[in-house]
Amino acid sequence: MDASPGGEQPGSVYATVSAGRETAEGLIAIGVRLRERRAEVERRAEALNRAAELQLTEAAHASIQRVIEVATDAFAQWLSGHGEAAARQAGDEAATIFGQLAIQREVPLYELTKRTLRWRDAVSSVLDEIADELHASRQVHRQVHRMLRRSADVTLVRLCEAFERERSLVDDELDRRQQELVFMATHDPLTGLPNRTLIIDRAEQLIARGQRERRLCAALFIDLDGFKAVNDGLGHRAGDDLLRSVAARLESTIREADTLGRLGGDEFVVLADGAPLAAGPGLLADRLLDSLRQPFEIDAAPGGRVTLTASIGIAIADGHDAQDLLRDADVAMYRAKLSGRNRYLAFESGMQDAASTRAELEPEL
Repeated sequence: MDASPGGEQPGSVYATVSAGRETAEGLIAIGVRLRERRAEVERRAEALNRAAELQLTEAAHASIQRVIEVATDAFAQWLSGHGEAAARQAGDEAATIFGQLAIQREVPLYELTKRTLRWRDAVSSVLDEIADELHASRQVHRQVHRMLRRSADVTLVRLCEAFERERSLVDDELDRRQQELVFMATHDPLTGLPNRTLIIDRAEQLIARGQRERRLCAALFIDLDGFKAVNDGLGHRAGDDLLRSVAARLESTIREADTLGRLGGDEFVVLADGAPLAAGPGLLADRLLDSLRQPFEIDAAPGGRVTLTASIGIAIADGHDAQDLLRDADVAMYRAKLSGRNRYLAFESGMQDAASTRAELEPEL
């Protein structure tokens, strides 16, 4: 008798093919019976779940019951010869439900894992009964349980993927919200510039660095001249547009290493150190004043343009802390307003009495 190319005798090849066909037929028969007895699987799974300590909401319970239905049907389709791909497609609904449960957070992952394993046990007990009724071979019996383990593993993987995906989304959202909160706490909502809190922090860093590196550093306090009249005359929306335009103009004038902030109202501050101050901080103040003298495009204004000026006070960090530095720059700015506006002045020790004029000037600023 001639041997087959693989070294097997024709009789053994036929026996192998025949055994494979019988196994396939046995699996199909069990799959058909399992679909017919899906309700029994659900009852047994429910009985096992009733012993669980965690009580679920009605909606969560209904979702898990639907997963049991879908998972049982998907596994039965696989046994019935529709292929693993068809079973996975049928199980897509279960994956979607897992995702919804993850989002709703009504059922913890460990509880869903336990209930998936209880479903597997319920299916296993029903399969054993069906196999006995059909007098299935040992080979069919082993293959059925291998497929059940595979199906349960896939279900658990999908379950974990759904929860991990939701956890990742939640973490990303928490990070985003945390960043937003930090930004809101340290930045002006109108212009997006650093607010007083962040300016104080930056000023402290600037002063400390200047002391270490023996570098000149300064604060330039900027207050717009006559902004209140523009804001009241054209409306707050036009005033807000003007403040945003002023912020953009100032930001385009300073170096990237400098810090521009808005302290509130029409008050801005620039923190600067190093090269721009080496020849005197007045050079930087002149550039800032020149940039603001150019008209601003504001739709609500007559002719669509607004022209304004500013007063700037300069304080050099010389043994100051951040609060003192900004206070001295503020005092110098008010002295500049008293001196005619549209100019800058550097702080001098005799200017402290200018602070008392602030309340008198406020209505005109």
